[in-house]
Amino acid sequence: MKFKFAALFSLLVLTAPSAFAGKPPAPSSAEYSADMEMTSNGKPQATGKVFQSGKKQRMEMAGSISITRLDKKVMWQLMPKQKSYMEMAIPEQNIPATEKGDVEMTEMGAETVNGVSATKYKVVSKADGKKGESFMWFTKEGIMVKMEGQHEGKTVGSELKNLKIGKQDGSLFEIPDGYKSMGNPMDMFASMQRKQKAEMKEAGEEILPDTKPEKFTEAAEYSAINRNDARIYSTAQQVVVRPESRGEKWERVYAVIQRNKGTITEVRYSPDMCVYTENPATDPAGWRKEYVDLSPYSIMFKKVMKKTKKGASTIEGMADVTDAPGTKYQGQMTISDNNIVMKIFASNAGKMEGLIEREYRAAKAGKPEASHLDPTKGFKKLSPKEFEKLMNELEKEGGRAYSADDGTTRIRGSFCPKGKRQKETAFGGEEEKGSDTSGGKKAEKGGKKDEEKAAEDDSPMKGLKRLGGKFGF
Repeated sequence: MKFKFAALFSLLVLTAPSAFAGKPPAPSSAEYSADMEMTSNGKPQATGKVFQSGKKQRMEMAGSISITRLDKKVMWQLMPKQKSYMEMAIPEQNIPATEKGDVEMTEMGAETVNGVSATKYKVVSKADGKKGESFMWFTKEGIMVKMEGQHEGKTVGSELKNLKIGKQDGSLFEIPDGYKSMGNPMDMFASMQRKQKAEMKEAGEEILPDTKPEKFTEAAEYSAINRNDARIYSTAQQVVVRPESRGEKWERVYAVIQRNKGTITEVRYSPDMCVYTENPATDPAGWRKEYVDLSPYSIMFKKVMKKTKKGASTIEGMADVTDAPGTKYQGQMTISDNNIVMKIFASNAGKMEGLIEREYRAAKAGKPEASHLDPTKGFKKLSPKEFEKLMNELEKEGGRAYSADDGTTRIRGSFCPKGKRQKETAFGGEEEKGSDTSGGKKAEKGGKKDEEKAAEDDSPMKGLKRLGGKFGF
């Protein structure tokens, strides 16, 4: 990727000062050297040295050296450690529009780039019927000291620092003596593909040829885990999203998405108290990010490769996706052999907003178990108000159940059908020894019977019993 990135800028730097329509800078015959920095979305990606003499350029970056000779329409990639090189022809279609003169430039004004006076230009190029827009900064000598533009959906750029104008040694732009040719890289790539195909066949893997785009529909019933470790359970009617941890201290939350209605319900439950309640989702957008529903989209899928390892297989390829309003997306998609989309990344014309993005693992085809789709068997359903009161009581008590305190022993209860009676002293929090009763001797402290009676009338135990819970197990 870095080499491809560097090669792109190599051609741009070489060809930018050539013939333009509009008001271009004069064609550059200046010879110079400089440090070069390349960026992607404003962040540095690579640095190196560049030497230029007319249509000849040498770029040194990350231990690699490339020499571009537009006068010969070739590029040489040098490998100093091996004392070898690869020669690549520059096809006509890869020569930038700036070299062909098929561009329009508009002067934007004077600016200073790394201490050098320059003029900024807006550049609109035309290639294969498509328009491209970028910005370039030129010195009075016609040297491009900065460039910004779009490439593969990202804002990429380059700029020169420590610019030194002067004659360059001609040997910088030639293949050094003693270097051996490694042949055409395309031949090497074809050889690597043949080797990979043989290795995959030996390992029991299979490569499929490219296919024509076909309409794709995802399997409706399956279970999987997303990148946030939330478990996804899908049926034809609904989808249940169960995060590993979501909710307050004494509760957990999961979502139920009704496919035909488009509604999202949050189920709040307490595993300690065996109760639950239901509400319309307060953050539907958040749940939709956890589960990316592909059923509303029309998907055309072009399969590229099928891989089989350890009994599991996936199919990879390009997907053309269209939503109901007619917006089109394009990107890569990976599916299982059971038609579950394991991974998809599709964008609208390279825009970062509105992406269709999903990543699953551990997918299993077939209808999920009822225990994953419905509230846990035996859990009592409370109204949202009752559930909220119960959670507040748990928070206040600092325990896992409603409590009753007779002054000596605190006894806990819950709505769970089974459980062990829990007892602890009111002071130390340790289990009281030698007592199995749920009451114990009532305390009389300093004549405060009336106060204790009043507290008992509003005790958590009464609230628990009123809702039908079990006290003392």
